[in-house]
Amino acid sequence: MSLELASIPLRPAGQHLGVPSDLWLRARIVIAGTEHFVDLLRVQRDEKGVQRALSKDLDAMLGLHHWACGADGPFSTVKVGTRSYVLFVTPCCD
Repeated sequence: MSLELASIPLRPAGQHLGVPSDLWLRARIVIAGTEHFVDLLRVQRDEKGVQRALSKDLDAMLGLHHWACGADGPFSTVKVGTRSYVLFVTPCCD
């Protein structure tokens, strides 16, 4: 299955944290009858080559996802325009 980003109604998220609108994008999709969040966090590599979110608040979220999946390196990214984002799909809470 392939899902094109252009078909997902992404909207800015994180205003409650004071995050600029282009750093965190979010949509909801339904998979097997269960609603999920699709979150895109804008990232770049720092001077040491470590992948970081462009917001300190979002960098903590990126780190938690990294820890939760046991990743051993930077996440693959997707492009929205010319900007690089890490994409996560997470079930919504009941």
